[in-house]
Amino acid sequence: MSKVLYITANPKNVEDSHSLTVGTAFINAYMESHPDDTVIRLDLFNADIAEMDKELVGLLHAGARLEDADEEHKRKYQIIQNNVNQFIEADKYVIATPLWNLGTPAIVKSYFDNVAIVGKTFKYTAEGAMGLLQGKKAVHIESCGGIYSSGPMSAFEHGAGYIKSILSFFGIQVEQIFIEGMDIQGNDVQKVQQKAIDKAVAMAKTF
Repeated sequence: MSKVLYITANPKNVEDSHSLTVGTAFINAYMESHPDDTVIRLDLFNADIAEMDKELVGLLHAGARLEDADEEHKRKYQIIQNNVNQFIEADKYVIATPLWNLGTPAIVKSYFDNVAIVGKTFKYTAEGAMGLLQGKKAVHIESCGGIYSSGPMSAFEHGAGYIKSILSFFGIQVEQIFIEGMDIQGNDVQKVQQKAIDKAVAMAKTF
């Protein structure tokens, strides 16, 4: 039995979001193909995520003593522990996000700041940083108004690129599904979305 963490970052309803629609199709197909596995849903827009500040960075990285922290920072520290522990307990990850203003939604970066913890998801060695989640795998689903996965606009894409980089940094193998050109005039957006759904369903069966 595997534990799948399904992470979403879009305040829209599923039916109004291309990334959530395809993500839902993936999860439904996965559950049908893997009935004994557990799927944990994490909506980042409704999750407890600690925003970094000077005191919290000190507790996490500069050796400040937790017992000397005020109650608010003790609470934030515990939120981070909860988030990183939930993350490392998963065997697989499915992440559905939109491309917003050439990047990932800010809440996604804040979440990864919570789970990128030395000794938990990576460590430093004599050769440099090494991910501690080797052997785990992820699928990232991203919707885009334009075409950013390839071509002349690919240099402007900082959403999927960041998510793949941080997951790979942890040692996780990453595959990606793009739902692109959704705001380009004349595009058949339903056809593009359906193609992404078909790909997601096929991938879910063997994920």
